[in-house]
Amino acid sequence: MQSLKLSYASSTKALFNPDIELLSDIDIITKYEFDRAKVINNSTRRFNNYITINKGREAGIEPDMAVIDNDGVVGKVKSVSKHFSVITSILHSDVLVSSKIKRTGDLSTTKWGGQDPYMAKLLYVPLHVDLQEGDTVVTSGYNAIFPEGIPIGIIKSFETRKDAQFYDVEMELASDLNELSYVYIIRNRLKIEQDSVETATMELND
Repeated sequence: MQSLKLSYASSTKALFNPDIELLSDIDIITKYEFDRAKVINNSTRRFNNYITINKGREAGIEPDMAVIDNDGVVGKVKSVSKHFSVITSILHSDVLVSSKIKRTGDLSTTKWGGQDPYMAKLLYVPLHVDLQEGDTVVTSGYNAIFPEGIPIGIIKSFETRKDAQFYDVEMELASDLNELSYVYIIRNRLKIEQDSVETATMELND
């Protein structure tokens, strides 16, 4: 699995839009590694969708690794064999992605609505947030899987419901999962350490 520094210097240099400032972020370069894989099976029309790629344990792929493409978030690794991996797509009822509105920095959660493969819901956006159509939604970095700042989607519409605490937000996904050919698997080299210290801290406070 290549380091992020090598990936960005070569074939994955155009991995993100120019306004995503990951290329010069030394913390990202140090913490994450990327590997490219070919999509060999993919579903988008079911309630729970999966993607199969042509790399597995032998290539260093492990469950819970993040998966993206050139446009943004795709999903995370579910299971691996020696030569193959199955990814739980962002188009899956159980997938929640920790998100934030790039312009305002407000945290939220992305969840697929279960029908349109091009759209998702943005949950838990409080009514005091200055939300605008066209706002970019990116990963928050508030977990040990996805780096911060990877595109998730663009807000297309939002409304309030009577007695609701949060907006009802529709978002167009950044990645067209119907057109997937290649993806990038992200390995957080510090994930085990982060998970360990967070678990130990919670146990001490219980």
